Amino acid sequence: MKMRISLIIVAFFIASCSSKERSELADKMSSMNSPSSKIHDSSVHKDFPKQIGAINFEFDSTDIQEHSKYLLDKVVEEVKKSPVEVLVYIQGHTDRLGPKDYNKLLGLERAISVKAELKKKGIPEKRIRTVSLGENRPLILTNNWKDREYNRRVTIELVPLNPRSTFQKVSQK
Repeated sequence: MKMRISLIIVAFFIASCSSKERSELADKMSSMNSPSSKIHDSSVHKDFPKQIGAINFEFDSTDIQEHSKYLLDKVVEEVKKSPVEVLVYIQGHTDRLGPKDYNKLLGLERAISVKAELKKKGIPEKRIRTVSLGENRPLILTNNWKDREYNRRVTIELVPLNPRSTFQKVSQK
């Protein structure tokens, strides 16, 4: 429906233009709808969602370890260089020790801890989403204490804020 209204408005606009302006406008519109612009659009989208990595946590902790903080800088760098506006999607995870409700809350607290650090580094809060998966998506199903540390993590990925914004940004260049 929006597309039809847009086309009608453009048609009225073209009708009111001089023939030279009509020709230029028609050229712009045809280039926007050309297959090459659509290919360019999809080439930008093929990079999303973009997995940035994972930050691991100590048992029953929400503290980000010093050696993991480089990943937060990488997130900021990726957000800044992204050709489209993105959301930083943070998923908190836990191992299977403890009650499920507690693990769900712990996963959320870990995600919020990462969010707070990203906000300090300049990522606007409105561009960050947090969720807890608790113990529901372990990397490793194990009873080995050492291997459980891989499940105590926060994963970070970038997703386009608005799938249509990719085409608009690319076509305006």
